[in-house]
Amino acid sequence: MKILVIGAGVVGVSTAYYLQRYGAEVTVVEHNAKPGLEASWGNGGFAAIAGYPHITLPLDKVQGLPVGVSFIGTKWSDKSLLEYAASFERANK
Repeated sequence: MKILVIGAGVVGVSTAYYLQRYGAEVTVVEHNAKPGLEASWGNGGFAAIAGYPHITLPLDKVQGLPVGVSFIGTKWSDKSLLEYAASFERANK
């Protein structure tokens, strides 16, 4: 499987690392000269900084590339957020 990761921040590089460990052929693209120069705000970085639970689920493909949907809860809402995400995933298979 070939996967394109857009953004070489902490989240992008970590995602690419684990995808590659599980056998994917991964390409990371970054608009800056070096990786790690910007925060991963677009995919839940702000939730992690605030201490909020965050989960991203695969949703569909756009022009052949996988896209996901992220859910962010309030502090200490981990259990209900996981239940909601599981329910959403079951309803959208």
